[in-house]
Amino acid sequence: MYGFGAKVNGRLSHCFHLNGNDDDPEVAGLDGIMSSYREALLNIELSGPTRFAPVLEKAVQAAREAVVDQF
Repeated sequence: MYGFGAKVNGRLSHCFHLNGNDDDPEVAGLDGIMSSYREALLNIELSGPTRFAPVLEKAVQAAREAVVDQF
């Protein structure tokens, strides 16, 4: 799960791991999503400009690298 449009550690970021874990940005279910958002809001400063393209690029990259079983 990624965030965008915020200062993380004092630096503007257009794509960052919302859970703060650079090695594993995944979270488990809706509870994990909500928990990550709540925690992130304590540690980041929302900031503009907001650019969503870097997050979309990460999603495209993850989809390309995914192993999918097709029946």
